[in-house]
Amino acid sequence: YALINAYVHNALANSLFKAEDQVKVEHQWKGDILVGHLNGGVARIGKTKAVDTIESGPLFGTHASAHVASRAKLKKVLAMDIGGTTGKASAITNGRIEMRPEGNIFGIPVRTAMPILRSNALGGGSVAKASGGQVTLGPESMGAAPGPACYGLGGNNATLTDALVVLGVLSPTAFLNGRRVLDVDKARAAITRHVAEPLAVDVVEAARRVRATAVEMMATLARDTAAVASWKNHKGVELFAYGGNGPLFGTAVAEALGVERVHLFALGTVFSAFGSAISDVLHVYECAISGGAANVPEAGLELLAQARRDLAGEGFDAAAARYEWTLENAARKQV
Repeated sequence: YALINAYVHNALANSLFKAEDQVKVEHQWKGDILVGHLNGGVARIGKTKAVDTIESGPLFGTHASAHVASRAKLKKVLAMDIGGTTGKASAITNGRIEMRPEGNIFGIPVRTAMPILRSNALGGGSVAKASGGQVTLGPESMGAAPGPACYGLGGNNATLTDALVVLGVLSPTAFLNGRRVLDVDKARAAITRHVAEPLAVDVVEAARRVRATAVEMMATLARDTAAVASWKNHKGVELFAYGGNGPLFGTAVAEALGVERVHLFALGTVFSAFGSAISDVLHVYECAISGGAANVPEAGLELLAQARRDLAGEGFDAAAARYEWTLENAARKQV
């Protein structure tokens, strides 16, 4: 954890401090830039470590989901986020994000508690191919530039977005609120060349198979997420679908899972941004305790004093803050 942070912290901190100076000087911003953290809170740049920010962007969609689930008193929620390059799935129980005692960062195991956030290489720009009678999506992606063939920016590969345009799921004239018209002919040509012809089917059937592959990929990701959360089945589970492409697949994924209720949101395309906007300033303080349980109160009081000093230094009323405590034993289990 410390080694990962050492590699990237200086570069990130320098970039953030420069950005803060720029908005204050050029745009007369009077406040401070608050950076999203993996724990679901935000903090000033000086209180941010680089590793705190890893996956914090998509995780704020999970925190937004937890906020809504708590307000609506929903017991179990699978949160599904599909954007341009990746799909994400997370789990929420009684308004609280499911955690695991240990996680990994870029495949490197770390002994720190992390939210359950699973991902795959599926998004609107995912490249669709066909071989051996099967359709594959990703991990290659056309991104936003040149993007899918239907963008007309030079992309020639077939993508998930092209399949959705061929099927009429995406309106070619409503894209970006009508600011860009998608090229249906280029979408059809790309799907025909890369999927329909290798499968010896017509272009509409090829597009259907691309979409079906995407549905199964997200359903598999959701099943794996529920398994990690130790949910034995999907009884009583409700699905939240958001992100640029999530709502397009919500009902189909729910059907594949046997989930009966799907929630879509007016702010779905910016759900993670909504999650960051409703987040509180949050600091985490940790220490190791040796010598037995008798030393726990003293260690707790030292952490509390440090937290109050930091909050006062940032201009907050330390007496109005909410403090939560977690005690873990050597086996990483809460006691």
